[in-house]
Amino acid sequence: MTHRWCRLRDRRAALSAFVLFTAYLTLLLSAVLQIGGLFGLDSHLRPSRAVETLLWINFAFMTWRMATRAIFAGMSYGWAFGLGAIPRTIIANIIAMMAARRAMFLYLQSLTGKPLAWDKTQHRFPDLEVPA
Repeated sequence: MTHRWCRLRDRRAALSAFVLFTAYLTLLLSAVLQIGGLFGLDSHLRPSRAVETLLWINFAFMTWRMATRAIFAGMSYGWAFGLGAIPRTIIANIIAMMAARRAMFLYLQSLTGKPLAWDKTQHRFPDLEVPA
């Protein structure tokens, strides 16, 4: 049972990357529709009251999360760094989506017989270097 739980938990990244992609695509589409509405290209499709309420609740939670992230990063590293936490969140989401896409393609290639290879990142730890 524990093994199954760990496997499902590992699949969370791929699912969340898909949800992130869908959310950003929806945000972009909404912006295009709003701009189109300014030019008289009004859509007759409107979300139901329940969907609209859920979207506003989701927006409030997202704003709360971004604000707390910016506040706590600002308290630790300065306010300029704290304000930078907001665009860094978007960049981190894009990186996560790209990594999940690459992992999915590598997995699909492994199903055709190509062996999986571990991508090793070289790290440099300046604190651990011994002076000569």
